[in-house]
Formats: sequence, structure tokens, C-alpha cells
Amino acid sequence: MATAAAQHPHHPTLKLDGLEHGLLTIAIMAAVLLQVLDTTIANVALPHMMASMSATRETINWVLTSYIVASAIAIPITGWFADRVGRKRLFVWSVIGFTVASVLCALAQNLTEMVIFRALQGVSGAFLVPIAQALLFDINPPAKHARAMAMFGMGVMIGPILGPVLGGWLTDNYHWRWVFLVNLPVGILCALVMMRFMPKTETHDRKFDLTGFAMLGIGLGQTGVLECATTIRHSQQVVEYRFRGVSGHTSAGRSASTRRARRTYDLATTGHAIAGANRRASAAIEPARRGSVSTRRSADASASASS
Repeated sequence: MATAAAQHPHHPTLKLDGLEHGLLTIAIMAAVLLQVLDTTIANVALPHMMASMSATRETINWVLTSYIVASAIAIPITGWFADRVGRKRLFVWSVIGFTVASVLCALAQNLTEMVIFRALQGVSGAFLVPIAQALLFDINPPAKHARAMAMFGMGVMIGPILGPVLGGWLTDNYHWRWVFLVNLPVGILCALVMMRFMPKTETHDRKFDLTGFAMLGIGLGQTGVLECATTIRHSQQVVEYRFRGVSGHTSAGRSASTRRARRTYDLATTGHAIAGANRRASAAIEPARRGSVSTRRSADASASASS
């Protein structure tokens, strides 16, 4: 009877025992969880970063934008890079780079350093998700690919949901820098397990489309800049709206008095408008009324004279 690997030559399965397979699966999913977790874990820590780095509400958004844009630019070269250096080597390098970048983010002293280190973190983490999916195909036979992808999808979905919860807990109970330091022990364990149990994967020589990659990077970079500029304009509109005293953060009494004053002003404006319209209508009607009165008096005088 032919084996599953022989029946599916395009999906060769790496030979692993039960313990190695389980440890590799845990390490791969933990690395995926780290990458998707960091897309949202820093959101709740932004106000604390603003205070530590003397940043404004507009500029602190680059902490999020740099990570997302760098990750989006680096994802398309994953296939070429994996064929060039091998999936195992690229995955281990990505985990190590992501962990080191996380530590550098925790040690950042100003906004410029934070944005640079977050971009490095995004580039390193960009390779984790697609390579993890390919590795799950490699270590599982074709009959178990559906179960492996269900596990992979579960990790990808849980990460963004768990990020704000974990980030808020770490920020409130410890410090915002622990939002990045939490990646250190998990990253080290993942790298050690992958280096120890993951078999070496084959490499291939492929041509790199430098022109297409450059155009893609420019386009995505401009998209990120435009998105940040839109956020800045929106923030300025919010500040201007609050300056006018109609913010939702004002007290209930002030809001009520503002609404009463606005209603009074509207009623007064409406009254003045109605009075003005009445005066204009009266001024238009008055000459005709006077003419009809004088005509009626002349007719009465003529009738009296004839009689």
C-alpha cells in the first residue's frame, strides 16, 4: 500500500515522532501568535508611550503604522527568501529577529527609536505567518492538512482579540515596556525548539523581481503615509470640536447649558427672522393698501357730490 507522501509527491511530509511533532506544532503556533498579537497589543499602551516619549497624539500613531506598513512590504518576498535560504533557516531567523526587535522596542528612549525598532519588528514578523503555514504542511500528512489549517486559523484569530486584553493588563499592573518584553521568553523557546527538532528544508535558486518589489514598497509606503495624514487631520478636527465646548468629555451640566443656550439662540434667531419677514411683507402691502383707501375715498366723495 502506498504511503501518503508517495501519493502526494508535491506535499512531502517530514518524518517526525509524536513528541517532536507536538513540540514543533506548539513552537510554530506560538511564533504565529506572537506576530498577530503584536498588531494590537501596543494599542492600549499608546497613551503611556506618549507620556514617556513626549509625543503627540498624532505622532504616536507611527508606532502602529510603521509595524503594519513594514510587515505588508516584506510579506511578498517570503516565497523567494524561503526558497533561497530554506524554510527552517528563515523561520528561525525571523523568530530571533522578532525577539531582538521586541527587546529593542522595550528599551527605546524616544519616538524615533521606537518607530525604527517597530519597523524592524514588522519586517521580521512578516515572514512568520506564511512560513508557519508552509511548515505545518511539511510536518503533517495530507490527510491532516485540514486539521492543521484549522489550528492555524484559530491562532490567527485569537491573537488580535487577545492583544488588547493582555496589553491593558501588562500596562496597568507593570509597565508599557512589558508589552514588548513579554515576547522575549516565548521567542527564545520557539527558536530553541525549531533549531533542535525541525529537519533541514531544501533550497532553490529563483530570480528576484526587484522592480516589482520596489514599486510595491513605494505604493504601500505612500498608503501608510496617507493613512497617518488622514488620522492627523481627524485628530485636529476632534481637538477643534472640543475647543468649541461640545465635546462628549464635558460635564453634563455644561452640556445641558450649552444645549439650552443653543435652543434659546435658535428661537431668538427664528423670532427675528419672522419679525423681519413680517416687516418686509407689511412694507410691500402698505402702498397698495393706501392706494385702495384713497381710491375708495375719492369714489365716496364723487357719489356725495352727485347726490
